[in-house]
Amino acid sequence: MNFPLLFRSGQIGRRMLRNRILMAPMEKNLATITGGVTQRYIDYCEARAAGGAALILLESMYVAPAGKNHHYQLGLHDDGLIPGYQRLVESCHRHGALVGAELQFGGRQTSSAITGAQPVAPSPVPCTVLAGGERPRELSVPEIRALLGKFAEAARRAVVAGFDAIEIHGAHGYLVGQFLSPYSNRRDDEYGGDFARRLRFPLEVIAAVREVIGLDVPLLY
Repeated sequence: MNFPLLFRSGQIGRRMLRNRILMAPMEKNLATITGGVTQRYIDYCEARAAGGAALILLESMYVAPAGKNHHYQLGLHDDGLIPGYQRLVESCHRHGALVGAELQFGGRQTSSAITGAQPVAPSPVPCTVLAGGERPRELSVPEIRALLGKFAEAARRAVVAGFDAIEIHGAHGYLVGQFLSPYSNRRDDEYGGDFARRLRFPLEVIAAVREVIGLDVPLLY
């Protein structure tokens, strides 16, 4: 064994891993246009499970259609999607792999060409590199609090579907990270300004998700 630590069993929270190999969450363009799992997606993940991965994280999964940033991206916004995820999780479990869901909202890193509506973000600062520079609309405080509910509901669906771990996508310039960054967050209310206030939304997302999934399910960020 050239890599004895890599192939040693491990643990995340109360979940045991057969080794230290994780399949990173990368969008595959294998979902349906409405965010559902396809058989091709299931086959793709099952092959990685059979190949020995201990934990398979699918991809960024939008918690509401307004946060979708690719046409063929997975979603967790509707209960009707749960049976497809159950089939995917079961196919990976048969080979000894755990499966994780990653919760995401694109914010300013999407466009009306994808969602059919003007993007929303902490502040009206456009993303000129990835999303074509469309100016987002600033979220109101009630809308921010409604989004917390969207993250929590998406986490609930993931647990019902049998996912073994939940991850909050706090990187790559998506909404959670947009609140944290002084570049994209120019607010002067309780969700913007100094670091503590910019951190409020990420912390509230974590708390809302944890309350729904309980203590047994590992929560990654």
